[in-house]
Amino acid sequence: MPHKDSPSNIPDFEKKTLEKLTHYYVVGYKCHLKLQPWYAENKAGLAQVWKARERDWHANHENPSTFPQETLTLKVVNDYYAKCDALCDREPSTDNPGDLIHIYFASNNGASFISLLLNTINHPARLEILRDGGNIALKAFFTPQQIRDAEAGGNSDARPPSKVSPGDVLHYQDTGKANMVRTVRIKDHCNSAMKGEFFIVTTIVDEDQDDDTADRVVPADEMEEWVQQRVQIG
Repeated sequence: MPHKDSPSNIPDFEKKTLEKLTHYYVVGYKCHLKLQPWYAENKAGLAQVWKARERDWHANHENPSTFPQETLTLKVVNDYYAKCDALCDREPSTDNPGDLIHIYFASNNGASFISLLLNTINHPARLEILRDGGNIALKAFFTPQQIRDAEAGGNSDARPPSKVSPGDVLHYQDTGKANMVRTVRIKDHCNSAMKGEFFIVTTIVDEDQDDDTADRVVPADEMEEWVQQRVQIG
């Protein structure tokens, strides 16, 4: 049972959390898109800006660079959201790469914090909220034609992410091993101006047993292959 100050006690907690998660995903997508011309024009220059902004991100304690360590009461959660939102709200008014990188960090941490929050309070709808947030953001950010092109294997310039979401358990045939079916749980789906699209997965399927020791970063193209080799178990 959640404690009396738990954020999950507020009315419409699931709806509000889903809206917040979707917002952070969309802001991250927008920053990623805005950074692409800078990356194409001067990859090395953007890398230097990224490293400098990353140092500042961690050095300035006003930034939401670390998650709260105290009990996640409603006030603690809202205070952390406020720090993320203060940066994310600047996205529509800037094309400066340094600012966009900071905003991207805030949106990414905001989304990751929601995942942490849902797991910490062991919310029964946590997997559905994480999955729906990704799907809603996808539809908000990409046109229906781009989504149809991607689903049909088309050559859209702005392809949506692979059709797996955080919380999904994926069983796939490892073509490098005869008759070997592997299982992973999707922990996070990320977009970085430097790394592109990638996923964080683990072979520890039980979230309660997950200690991060089996985490692996999987590029989007490799994840696409796994999805194509998906098998149904049970």
